[in-house]
Amino acid sequence: MARCFRLFIVAAACAAFLSCAGKPAPEDEPPELEFRPLMLRWKAVTPEDELHPDKDPCVIRITAALMRNPLVIKSEAPELEYLVVYGKKGEKLDFDGIATNPELSGKPEFHWTTTCGGDENVVVNFHNGQ
Repeated sequence: MARCFRLFIVAAACAAFLSCAGKPAPEDEPPELEFRPLMLRWKAVTPEDELHPDKDPCVIRITAALMRNPLVIKSEAPELEYLVVYGKKGEKLDFDGIATNPELSGKPEFHWTTTCGGDENVVVNFHNGQ
């Protein structure tokens, strides 16, 4: 009998905790989305471009810049996927991203470009659906 009573108390305590923990207080509402997951498929123009010393750091910085970009965050597409072709331009790399989602054709987030190399900040330029 004492064992059943203890189980009842534990179950009641768990139920009370879960009912309180499951409902966020109004001031605890989740923040607005600050980044957007996306799929990037990288394609080097030449095998040498694949081995460029700035390629990996640029891929990381470009991915982060895209995920935080307001056009990407607010996109109505359920999933965003880009084919990104890149190649050497001088000492830097040029990146050209085109959405593979047909519903994005003509939308501002459809096409973007950027140049990356060294420690420069990455600036992603969108081309208004062109």
